Amino acid sequence: MSNQPPNTQTLPAQPNPNGQGPDNYARRDKVLGWFGQVIIPLLLGSFLFTGILEGYKSSLGDKKDIIDSYYRPMRALQASCSSQHHQLVGKYGELAGNYQLQFNELAHMQGHPELNSSPAYGEIPKAIWTRSQDLAKATPELARAVAQCSTELYIKYEELALVTGTYKKFKVLAKARDEKHTDINRRLQESKGALTAPIEAEDMMGLLRKLVATPSDKPEEQQKLLNEVKVYAETTIKAYEVIGAAEGETFDTERDFFKATHDLFAEEISARQSKGFFSYFF
Repeated sequence: MSNQPPNTQTLPAQPNPNGQGPDNYARRDKVLGWFGQVIIPLLLGSFLFTGILEGYKSSLGDKKDIIDSYYRPMRALQASCSSQHHQLVGKYGELAGNYQLQFNELAHMQGHPELNSSPAYGEIPKAIWTRSQDLAKATPELARAVAQCSTELYIKYEELALVTGTYKKFKVLAKARDEKHTDINRRLQESKGALTAPIEAEDMMGLLRKLVATPSDKPEEQQKLLNEVKVYAETTIKAYEVIGAAEGETFDTERDFFKATHDLFAEEISARQSKGFFSYFF
């Protein structure tokens, strides 16, 4: 019996009991690769997009809150304060003018004693005096209202500076504003001291009583008393003119401070708004 060469024929591959042949593995790898390249990035991108969108909506809501809760109330209060302050500046001018008118009328009455016997004429000095009294009462009240409004407005400025992240820049502007106010007040006190010194020893009402009681047949004595009243009147008029000028400077300083802070806040809010949606991707 001859020796038979070994059979080298390859036997067909036996199927894997789990069904995982080489072709199946290749197909699975392709599916996983496609899933990893397309599906997972798509899912992750969707979550990321949704998160960014929600963040953007939240940011828009925050900006609207700043405008509604801080910016608009500040603007409204500033308009009110500015209006009152402008009125106060005018009140000091009215006081100075009315005291001048009052003294002029007093001098006119002393120069024309026959007018005292006319009931109709008496209404003129009475109206002038009443107006002076009304202004003298209303002006301090308005000054207190302006001071209170200014304090409340400054608090609004501070709050807006805090929520917009501009507090350091705001404090620089506030310091410059305070320095201007200090200089105005210093100059005002110096001027008021010089103006009030000559009349401190005088009793204005006493002078007026003497002037009214002096007989009309003593013109020289009347003129002497009138000159003394004139010193008081001119000093008072000048004092209100100086106070009015100082208040005008204060008004201008507050107006400039508002413009500077408004620009600071508006630019910051505008910058946040102008970033837009696509800024969240970069």
